[in-house]
Order: sequence, then structure tokens, then C-alpha cells
Amino acid sequence: MDRVAEFIEELQSEFIVLIIELSTYSLMSNYMQLLQGEIVSAHTNIAMQFTYITQ
Repeated sequence: MDRVAEFIEELQSEFIVLIIELSTYSLMSNYMQLLQGEIVSAHTNIAMQFTYITQ
């Protein structure tokens, strides 16, 4: 997980959103329905995102 975090920290913000969305999408079969067209901020806290996924 540390390598992933380091990799994400080096990315520009417009790419971070794509990685977070792909990670979430791969873990939750109904992610797209739950998102309901909302936009995820480029400054989304990754820890918060992973907490949401595991609940």
C-alpha cells in the first residue's frame, strides 16, 4: 500500500481522480449507481474514499 500511496502522491490532481474512481469501481459492483452522476473532487481524501468502500 505504501508504494501505491507514493505513486499517487507524485501524480497531478487530474489523474488522481481517475485512479480513485477505477479503484472504487473495481471493488463495488454498484458503484456507478451509487455515484448518481456526482463528480468526485480532485482533492478527495484517499483514506476517506477507502473507508467508504469498506463499510
